[in-house]
Amino acid sequence: MVLQEYEHFHFIHGTKAEKIDDLKEGIIGMTEADFKHHVTAKKNDFATWLHQTFKEEKLASKLRKIKTKENTIKALEEYLEEKNKNYSIEYRRFVVKEFMYGLVIGLIIGFIIAKLI
Repeated sequence: MVLQEYEHFHFIHGTKAEKIDDLKEGIIGMTEADFKHHVTAKKNDFATWLHQTFKEEKLASKLRKIKTKENTIKALEEYLEEKNKNYSIEYRRFVVKEFMYGLVIGLIIGFIIAKLI
């Protein structure tokens, strides 16, 4: 998903995030004071951005309950790890399926050529 410039998350310290991984890295690099600007008792800018931009309701809901920088980073790391694991499984299934299709097609063509010779 490619975001328009206006959809990027804008940190108080001036940097931007285009992906969830960028958000995590930006939070890691920010001060506690900057974090407290984005996360208060009444708001969580990170959760709002994730919900509005990526429709990540579950992650956004989880982040809204978290009020510390450390736990926010941990929640984002867990989310990204799970997402990468799921992507990896789906990719392997895709590769195996494509290999099987190629194998079957190769065998069929081989039998046809053998019959013609």
